[in-house]
Amino acid sequence: MKDLYNILNTVLLNTVLLNTILLNTILLNTILLNTILLNTILLNNIGKFQKITPKFCSIVECKLYLRHMVQPNI
Repeated sequence: MKDLYNILNTVLLNTVLLNTILLNTILLNTILLNTILLNTILLNNIGKFQKITPKFCSIVECKLYLRHMVQPNI
């Protein structure tokens, strides 16, 4: 009976652990998707305000552009 209890306890703990990992993965994916979505909206808004559509070749260029928008003297 004790062995059965130990097995069930292990299964329960593994299930809780797997559910936690799954929920964390879903949460991280949601945060990542929201970040991408917000960055896209931000870039689109910059394009509208500047009356141009900025086309960036890399994330570095995008960051430099955003930094220049905040501090134009750079």
